[in-house]
Parts: sequence; structure tokens; C-alpha cells
Amino acid sequence: MRTNLSRHVRSGLPALVLTALFAGSGRAQEGSMDSQRTVSVYLIDRGNSALKLDDAAACLTIRRRSGTGATVLLARVSPESWTGGANGEDIGILRGLVGSPAVVELFWHGSSGRGPREEDVPKPRADAPAPPRPGGPEPKQTQDPRDLIRRAHRGSRFVASLPASQLAEVTSAWVSIRLGSRSWTSEEFGGPSVPEQTEAAVLAEMERLLKTIRDRVNDGASFMNLRPPSVRLVGALAKLSPEGFWEPTGTFEGERQGCLALARSMEDACSRGDWGRMSTLSLQCEPRVRNLASLRKEPERLEVPTLDPR
Repeated sequence: MRTNLSRHVRSGLPALVLTALFAGSGRAQEGSMDSQRTVSVYLIDRGNSALKLDDAAACLTIRRRSGTGATVLLARVSPESWTGGANGEDIGILRGLVGSPAVVELFWHGSSGRGPREEDVPKPRADAPAPPRPGGPEPKQTQDPRDLIRRAHRGSRFVASLPASQLAEVTSAWVSIRLGSRSWTSEEFGGPSVPEQTEAAVLAEMERLLKTIRDRVNDGASFMNLRPPSVRLVGALAKLSPEGFWEPTGTFEGERQGCLALARSMEDACSRGDWGRMSTLSLQCEPRVRNLASLRKEPERLEVPTLDPR
């Protein structure tokens, strides 16, 4: 009996080995079909001196449609050792680095391959202050955002290689930067497959969210009903970060930061169960949201009556 069993095992062993090899080959071939995508992150310094990234570390935290998440460590790459980054004219997704004047630029698929579009750069308002006369006070020097991007692209960047199938499932992401003993986290990025919203659509969404918060407070809603709109409000304000970066006077960004402070206070009040404070803060935030919308509109010109020459 033992002899017959060993004979059958020996005779069936090559078939088992071949089956395992073919199965492994099939899995390897299937994995190779899922191409890799290079995710690149740049740190844009809006200060007077370039950031020193020699000892910096960065990671990317992603959230998927399924609700699961992951954190990916990004490798710092010097410009001398890698030539696959964006050129000076490319633009990625811009988000503020909370607690820092810097801006984080994210490329989901390497370089975007395009330069600043006309609609990317806000035009000066007609009622913008005129330049000072000769002999007057020197105006505050502001750097051209295009120059800041070019300078960042000539420096170090942070990269990671991820399967395309995983990137397709990403709905939101955050970049964390550590410099020495200090660390910062960016505002929320949308996933690569998330459609972009216009500025007008984002501002309209923010007004709806503020009204929703007040209505739910008045209806006696609980934490589970008030938490989602407060979180979405902070995410909506993050989508306006590019506008604050391109706007030359800094007025829009200052107003946006004020709205962000109120929105984060609403999140904190929601965590504490202080529904009355949430409603009060939403009322304080509403006029500032309208002010954001007015900052991007040309003022109406009044028709001045003239004398009839006849």
C-alpha cells in the first residue's frame, strides 16, 4: 500500500509543479499589466530663502473609495540624480501646508506637461491700488508665482511609484513634511480621478454647507449628522488654495485663511458637542465666503452721465 501511494505521488509531482509554475507565471503576467505611476511632490517656498530639504522626510496618506487608507513613504530625490521631474513650466495640484507659508505641489502622474494657462493666473482687478508715485513709499515686493514654481522644480522632490489600479481608487490624500524637529501636513488633495470643480461651484457648495449646519443644529441633529458637513467645508476651502497662490495681492488668501480658522473651529465645536457654537461660527463664516466670491468679480462700472454736445 505504501509503495503504490508513493508511486502515485511521484507520478503526479511533475504535473503539480507545472501547474504551480503556470499559475505563478499567470499572476506575474497579470501584475505586470498593472503599470506603475510616479507620484511627485514639490515644496514651494513663498518666503525669502529657499527651503533646505537635505534632512527632510515626506509621506503621502491616501484614502480609497472603500474607506480604507494607507501611508506611503516618499523618497527624497536630488535634482542631480533624477531627471524625470516636472520642468519649470508644469503645474501640479497646489495645496497649502498648514502652519507654514509654503505650498505643496502634487503630480499624480509625473509631469502634467503644461504650463500656466491664462485662466490659472488671476487678472488684476480694475479697482486694485495704483502703484506709488516716485518718491513715495516702496511697495511690498512680491515674487511672481511662476518664478516660485520654477525654483521649486529645480530643487529636490519627493517621489513614490504606485500601481495605476491603486491610484484610480484614491479619493483624497494628504502630504506630510518633516524638517528637523518640526512637521506639517498639507490641506486635502483630491484623487487623480476626482473631477475638478470651478471656483464658483466650490463657493456655492460652501454656502450650502454653512446653511446645512445651521438647519441641522436647529433640527436637533447629533454628532453623526453635523460632522460630515463640517469636514466637507474644510475640504472645500482647500480647493481654493490655488486661487490664493496665484492672486498677487494676498487679499484672497488672507480671507481664505480666515474662513479656514472658522471652519476648523466648527470641527472642534462638533467634537465637543457644542452645537450652539457651530451655528454661531457658521453665521460668522457666511459673509467671509461671500467676500471671497466678490474678490474674484470685476466691480460694476457706473455710467456717468455726460452733457449733450448739441
